[in-house]
Amino acid sequence: MRTLYISDLDGTLLDNDAKLSEENKFRLNTLLDKGMMFTVATARTFATVVPLLNGLKISCPVILMNGVMIYNIAENQAVDIEKISHTSILNVLNCLKKHNENGFLYTWNNGLTAWYEKIEVLPMKTFYEARRQQKNFIEISSLLDVPQNEYPIYFCVCDTVDKLQPIHNELKKDNGLNLFFYDDIYNPGYCFLEIASCNASKFHAANKLRSGLHVDKVIGFGDNMNDLPLLNACDEFYAVENAHPELKKAASGIVERNIDCGVAAFLEKQFQR
Repeated sequence: MRTLYISDLDGTLLDNDAKLSEENKFRLNTLLDKGMMFTVATARTFATVVPLLNGLKISCPVILMNGVMIYNIAENQAVDIEKISHTSILNVLNCLKKHNENGFLYTWNNGLTAWYEKIEVLPMKTFYEARRQQKNFIEISSLLDVPQNEYPIYFCVCDTVDKLQPIHNELKKDNGLNLFFYDDIYNPGYCFLEIASCNASKFHAANKLRSGLHVDKVIGFGDNMNDLPLLNACDEFYAVENAHPELKKAASGIVERNIDCGVAAFLEKQFQR
């Protein structure tokens, strides 16, 4: 039986410093050398994922931006991209302006660009500083002025729950959108609201990989509420011990914590059978 294993990154495969430890990398590479089909599904873009996975012998395409993009690291190219409709992106921008909220609008035009008007919230400043050397960030007076040849694919904003909840509630009414609303595990008290096309999710992307790679079974791993779509696409899904309580309730089972290489430990047992 051909089985594909799909793991989330932050809080699941990565340690608490957002790094893939050398021990974890060694243990996973040992399994990959034995023929394990393995990939990741993350909210991150290829700009940060590629360096994070450097040295990991991963050959399957990876799921990025919560399912907006499927990316082939070996060939350095996007395999599949889901774009947000013009009507929906205008709805998003108007809603954010109404609630005096700012974030990053990601567009695609033979490459990825992150546009922003201003950065005010500390976690967003941290997010920007950690990524500005790896991504193409452009400051603009209004996101409504982003060039028309740039195709919107993703919007990311981070703030407190009380500020983002009304925006989330309003945008849920747009059937052209898929929303990801979850805790920022690195900044307690803050949440991410990530916005994409209704056709973009870890669920849709995992099913595309299931079909494209001709696998019989998909087993997933995660830690946060944005992993629920992945859970729903898997035959089995395991939450790490440090996962959100609601995700643990929905999972097939629990594996060890991210800092204890929980995913690798589970996979080693699978391959000893």
